[in-house]
Amino acid sequence: MLFSRWLKHNNKRPTVKTFQPSLCVLEDRTVPSAFRFLPTPGPATHLQVIVPQSVTAGKSFDVIVEALDASNHLATGYAGTVHFSLATTDVNAVLPADYSFKSYDHGIHDFHITLSATGAQTIQVGDANPNTSIVSGSAATSVNPAPVATHLKVIVPEQATVGSTSFVTVVALDASNHIVTNFSDTISLSAAGSNLPATYTFAQSDHGIHIFQVKYTAAATTETVTASDTTHTNVLSNSASLSVYAVGQVTHFGIFTFGPAIAGTPTNVIVVALDASNHVVTGYTGTVHFASSDSSAGLPSDYLLVSTDKGIHQFSVTFNSTGSQSLTVSDTTLSPSVASTINLRVKAQGSWSWWPW
Repeated sequence: MLFSRWLKHNNKRPTVKTFQPSLCVLEDRTVPSAFRFLPTPGPATHLQVIVPQSVTAGKSFDVIVEALDASNHLATGYAGTVHFSLATTDVNAVLPADYSFKSYDHGIHDFHITLSATGAQTIQVGDANPNTSIVSGSAATSVNPAPVATHLKVIVPEQATVGSTSFVTVVALDASNHIVTNFSDTISLSAAGSNLPATYTFAQSDHGIHIFQVKYTAAATTETVTASDTTHTNVLSNSASLSVYAVGQVTHFGIFTFGPAIAGTPTNVIVVALDASNHVVTGYTGTVHFASSDSSAGLPSDYLLVSTDKGIHQFSVTFNSTGSQSLTVSDTTLSPSVASTINLRVKAQGSWSWWPW
């Protein structure tokens, strides 16, 4: 309103500005004098070989070769062919093939070498052309022995079900409990009631760790799986134990709540009878008992699941104390007895909302 009155009073129309392109003039400037004195690389007179101070026998490592001129500037135009050799004989060493530098190398290239013999070693690199053989270089390194496995670690789950696929992990470790990635021995697995591979030879791709698929054939309160090295007696055998349950045997309960737990308000709780493979035991007809860290909680009475429950039943629990509270469901009639617990946070009335603000 005020703007229209101003226009009427001044009898003017607002001016609309339009974009007016303009020409940009590029000036021809000379190169700053500071850059005119940058050195121009000369022809390569020697090679600089860069290697780690120490390496591990049997493990590949990087070797950088740089072509340098008489002033130790990178000879970016070097296009010679380099050849690798060792000062000390190492019949199992793996050296790069002769390599011709390309224009895109700009006088520097990365190679990979694997040494086998331990001790001091010198890597020599020279130009393969007899006319430029003066272009050469070398570097020394120390080759440490490869880690030696001193024991095996066997890892199994806490429980498994008869006939179901389970996993056993075997790890080769050295005296410092580091994984021996080049472990290549043959091991055997054994267990009283199981279908295990007879023997297995570790491959390079295992990197010291191998996972076996196992099916247990008989239930056992304690089943022991043993891994033994059959190649070298210095690698000790080791074992691990787990519980193997029969098919359909309840090993734990799944306890699930829906929505927030509010003090003084009933909370829906679903209890599911599960086996060692987390499958629902639909035939479970045991009696479940409830307990809680909230001594004033309203808990369900003991309940006998019937066949129509198919291993699942819904209950209502009322917590009356706020804060972190536990809820435990157990069946003491099973052998062994089964109990599972969840922890949840109970909030006060009016302290919770669906909205985040």
